[in-house]
Amino acid sequence: MTIPSLDSCESKLRWAKHHLDTLETELRVLLEESTHRITYETDEESLGYIFYIHDLPTAPDHWPMLIGDCVHNLRSSLDFLAYQLAILGQNRSLTEDESRSVSFPVFSNPGEFAKRGAKRVDLLRASEQARIEELQPFNAWDTSIWGDWPNVPAVLPGTLERISTLDNIDKHRTIHTAFLAIDFFGGKQGKNPLEAQLRGLTTSNTPLEDGAEIGRWHFRERPLPDLSKVDVKRQFPLGISIQEPTSELFMQGTTEGGLILGTVDELLNWMLQSVARVIGLFIPCFASGAPPRSLR
Repeated sequence: MTIPSLDSCESKLRWAKHHLDTLETELRVLLEESTHRITYETDEESLGYIFYIHDLPTAPDHWPMLIGDCVHNLRSSLDFLAYQLAILGQNRSLTEDESRSVSFPVFSNPGEFAKRGAKRVDLLRASEQARIEELQPFNAWDTSIWGDWPNVPAVLPGTLERISTLDNIDKHRTIHTAFLAIDFFGGKQGKNPLEAQLRGLTTSNTPLEDGAEIGRWHFRERPLPDLSKVDVKRQFPLGISIQEPTSELFMQGTTEGGLILGTVDELLNWMLQSVARVIGLFIPCFASGAPPRSLR
């Protein structure tokens, strides 16, 4: 009999991390060596400046493959988890037919889960089936599972949905990437030296082209401050994001055109942490035969 364990799941997780580390290294080198320029013009009507970007660096052609490989290993880690839980539940090796029937379901519709998803884990023990059902995206708003959230869905089910969706996309074509004007969440820009004088600012969150507007700064009063001593380029650090058609699955954290806010390395790191958390829920099952850990 095959002894059930988390070894294969964790191996897939490590391989996803390997692809992510490679991407992060190449991304850092590309941005450090980038010679892109930022220019600006005065906008007297709104008491501010409009900023434009020029000479954008070109992302390597293999990056979408790296991203796809990372996502696929994360998705496979979940399927490996379901497979090992099935062996644990049956207390024996699986037949060929059983092996083909087992996978980790990810469904946004409860009816579809009942029709097609639940049977993918029917070889698991009841407590493990229940926990996997709780993890489904259609349960993201269920406060009885996740506790009280401030009018937002639980993050983990939505992250699993994104992993599944991107993996399905990558099966048929490469995942689209696009430059962002700014790494919104990385904190690389630091504090704006003119913050005290600013009335407001905007930053582009759409895919960039050479010469595109990337942001505006609006000030409280005239005269407008001199920008000659401001490191404007630092205030608009570039990042790579995933650009895919917006669907109901991706409405949270996306722009109208489907650009997922946040850089791809941040997104993949979050996905990796989420899969690691899911695997961690089931450690007691393998360690002592106990039920999986609570989601709270």
